[in-house]
Amino acid sequence: MKHTITIIRHGMTEGNITKTYTGITDVPLCEMGVEGIKEKLGQYPECDLLFVSDLQRTHQTARIIYPDMEQIIIPDIHECDMGDFTGKCYEQLKDTPEYQRFLDVNDGFIPNGECKEVFHARCLRGFDEIVKIIEEKGAKKPAIVSHGGVIMALMNNFTDEMTVFFDYQTTNGGGYVVEFDTETRKFEILETLK
Repeated sequence: MKHTITIIRHGMTEGNITKTYTGITDVPLCEMGVEGIKEKLGQYPECDLLFVSDLQRTHQTARIIYPDMEQIIIPDIHECDMGDFTGKCYEQLKDTPEYQRFLDVNDGFIPNGECKEVFHARCLRGFDEIVKIIEEKGAKKPAIVSHGGVIMALMNNFTDEMTVFFDYQTTNGGGYVVEFDTETRKFEILETLK
């Protein structure tokens, strides 16, 4: 079975502006983030089933884009726990061995946070829950509002292209419209949302 799914990154937060790792910290959209999503409203496809993470920045973004839709909360699609990197930016971390290890695509270790393998497994578990609900409800135009790290994890796991984790990094309010084939467990990218 094939499902067309819209996957959207939440709007901008203060952490996005300062380029600090927010992770699982439950921060709201900033004013610029609210306005940024409003400016992009014309690009989002219609939706008949809406999924969000358990963090408020996804709820706020979803409410702006799909104001009349009930939000189904899927806790497993929240952002990566950034552990000791939380609240810090590249400049503060770049010379530490732990951060250099984190940037190694084959490792993704985060002190006191989620390692890449655990994070990806959680994201896939959340996505599988979403697909199950889509099929139970017979949705034709589902949408997911989640986080940059989650989107990168899903795209890296479900596309055939040889990529590194950050190749699918998207802007706040950006994302992808994909066709997910449940037999092959692969995405076909139909549209990139800017």
